Amino acid sequence: MINKQRFWLAFLLQVIVLLCIPAQAVYTTLTGRTVRLQTVPVDPYNWLTGYSQTLSYDISRVAALEKVAGVKPGFVKNGSVVYVTLESGKPGQSWKPIDMSLEKPIGLAENKVALRGVVDRGAVVYGLETYYMPEAEKDQVNRTIIEAQRNKPAIVEVKIDRFGNGIPIAVEVGGQRLKF
Repeated sequence: MINKQRFWLAFLLQVIVLLCIPAQAVYTTLTGRTVRLQTVPVDPYNWLTGYSQTLSYDISRVAALEKVAGVKPGFVKNGSVVYVTLESGKPGQSWKPIDMSLEKPIGLAENKVALRGVVDRGAVVYGLETYYMPEAEKDQVNRTIIEAQRNKPAIVEVKIDRFGNGIPIAVEVGGQRLKF
């Protein structure tokens, strides 16, 4: 009887852990605000994880964010958690950084949102940097992104929840919207 209870307890614990893994992403997708971020593609293939598009954002460079925030260079250290406050512009345009802080801003206006990131060697990593794609779609997606970059940068739509967590929803290049 005790072995049966242990089995079911262990099984239930594993199910709970598996359900908790995507819980934050689901929460962010359902409750987050949609923000548009300007990007630049970096690397189309990683031999360990398959085909992907690695994206770099205008809001990823610590030095530029320190200027925007009006703080001394070296304000943030490697491994620091930072919150970048973004402000919406005109409809259809990307959101722009207006501040960076080590603590989550409170009471932001309706047209502002804070995105949480971690500083890593002069860049802020938000967890929005890599888009994985099926091998069958890789050539078309990469071709579309490369052609579109000649005329206009790619824009990534991101959902950001009240805790500053972001989830990429879609990338818009050359008039095409590709969902993640």
